[in-house]
Amino acid sequence: DLESCKIKAPLDGKVVSLPIKRGETVQAVSTIVEIIDDQSLVVLGQVSQKVIDAIKVDQRVQVDTGNNTCPGRVTNIAAVAKEGKIDIQVAFEQAPMGLRPQTTANLDIEVGLFKDALALPRGRYLSSGMERHVYQINGDEARKVEVTFGLINGNYIQLKSGLEKDAWIITSAYDNFIHLEEIQINPEGGFKND
Repeated sequence: DLESCKIKAPLDGKVVSLPIKRGETVQAVSTIVEIIDDQSLVVLGQVSQKVIDAIKVDQRVQVDTGNNTCPGRVTNIAAVAKEGKIDIQVAFEQAPMGLRPQTTANLDIEVGLFKDALALPRGRYLSSGMERHVYQINGDEARKVEVTFGLINGNYIQLKSGLEKDAWIITSAYDNFIHLEEIQINPEGGFKND
């Protein structure tokens, strides 16, 4: 009965692969066609287990596909971590035009907001020595000040304590003077050790 040999797609979508050629014999579990639901594309991503508690199902996400940035929402969070990462699924609120399956994307998920937080640019001065100090500039001298750092976001690190807003600091490496509590700043560049 030829009618019983017809295969109907289980969903509306787009054919993306036909691994079987006409006339080939197939087994009962063979993949004969791959179809995607191109109206319900999702992004599969991984998030560090350090921040996963701040991510919830239905949380807003910005999906950067390289050509577009589109809003989405977290639809699933895996129960188990793999190598320090947790899989999440994000659905587009409105899928971008022309997005292809298996495209790489970046996810921007806001896991916290610090209003009026102080931040410093990341640089070599942060890794000079094992201590948490910066050199605060006051006129022609700079004094070592103990600070407490918080979160790192891209090129900035949160400053939790130790400096006031609008303070000036030295942002070059401290290797040559980390042992000094205070240095004189040379107007021509560098420092003087009296």
